[in-house]
Amino acid sequence: MVAREACPRAFCERAYGLLSYADTIASWAGAGRTAGVKAARRARPWHHVGGIGGIPVIVGAHSIIYSKNPEADRAFLRDVLKFPSVDVGHGWLIFGLPPAEVAVHPAEHNDVHEFYLMCTDIEALIQELNGQGVECSAVQNQGWGLLTQVTLPGGGKLGVYQPRHARPAPMPAS
Repeated sequence: MVAREACPRAFCERAYGLLSYADTIASWAGAGRTAGVKAARRARPWHHVGGIGGIPVIVGAHSIIYSKNPEADRAFLRDVLKFPSVDVGHGWLIFGLPPAEVAVHPAEHNDVHEFYLMCTDIEALIQELNGQGVECSAVQNQGWGLLTQVTLPGGGKLGVYQPRHARPAPMPAS
């Protein structure tokens, strides 16, 4: 089991539907119900988004980066990569990402997952990050793309690549 930050019990209870989404947002923000309802409408959780015939549909993906220094890595995503974020309470930031894709590869074991960011120009990205004091590994030509490993402030590595493979069309927003 990978050690990770303790998830506040109230967060888990809310995540499993014991309180309404608007009440959850209001309690996290320390605001009244009106502010919570407005935040809930902006966030548009899956259970507020209609699918075919009103059936809930998958509208996104949630990726997790485990870190020995989550505060520093959150600051990196916010301040260096400039990802938009929302504070869901207690400084727990969730970041918006560009459109994503998923692939299934053969493996000897299940439950092994990887997370990469993609860019349009790997050399320009490395130059920009190096200029901000961020360490990046040498570019590796993998055939399917040009890959670098970005060292996060918490010490972990984050793969970033310039794809050379075909890209699927993004799913339409619902």
